[in-house]
Amino acid sequence: MGWWMTDDDNMLGDGPADTLSDALLEAAKRRGAKPTLLEFLNAWLGVLASSASGLIQDATPPITALSARLRSGDVVTSTAPAQAADPLVRILFQASEDIAVEYEEGDEPRKPRSTELLGTAAFILGPASQRFLQIPGGTGVQEIVAQRAGG
Repeated sequence: MGWWMTDDDNMLGDGPADTLSDALLEAAKRRGAKPTLLEFLNAWLGVLASSASGLIQDATPPITALSARLRSGDVVTSTAPAQAADPLVRILFQASEDIAVEYEEGDEPRKPRSTELLGTAAFILGPASQRFLQIPGGTGVQEIVAQRAGG
């Protein structure tokens, strides 16, 4: 598995990207349709809002919203965290746990930062976004950022 550093000092890897890709494909298979970008953002916000301390090293202050900037310039922002019973939340929770393990078993054992999880999502949702999600305008995701309480 390959790892690389981004310009903003995040470490991304092929393994985490594959894990998240597989999770999104599984979600589409179970649902019979690809989730929308908004459903994805709300579900992942549900995961990070309820379980951040076990998944990421920068769990505080709490993440209150996620925004995806599309390559078209449009922005899609989560509206509310999805509930734990939502199947997409469960799939993304498991993927996030698996990604955390991949970081903890790496050369520099640690949990990923939120920016690394979000960077991994933006990486896979860039050019191939329509493979995983329904995205407005059929464009890819440029970046996903977290808004935090008090920020």
